[in-house]
Amino acid sequence: METVCFRFSQDSIPKIKSLGGEHPRLFFDLQPAVGSELETEEIVNGKLIHSIRTFLHQGDERLRVVIDLAKDFDYQVEQRYVQNKNTLCLIIQAEK
Repeated sequence: METVCFRFSQDSIPKIKSLGGEHPRLFFDLQPAVGSELETEEIVNGKLIHSIRTFLHQGDERLRVVIDLAKDFDYQVEQRYVQNKNTLCLIIQAEK
């Protein structure tokens, strides 16, 4: 099990989406977004989470966050949002 948390500057509960296949990943968009304190790519090197990537689409003020996952697992993802701290945590577990 691995957990990754994101703190937002405003109350926002994004819809988490996933893509499987050869390069499995989770992703979500935040809008409006005018900037980010995240690196464009952060190498995590976890057993399940390999990296976290971000891209700011300035035209529509949208921040895309991508969590790259290991390809050898099926996943269960639990989403927890702490509203008074504007914090989203994703608990990622490999299914057996």
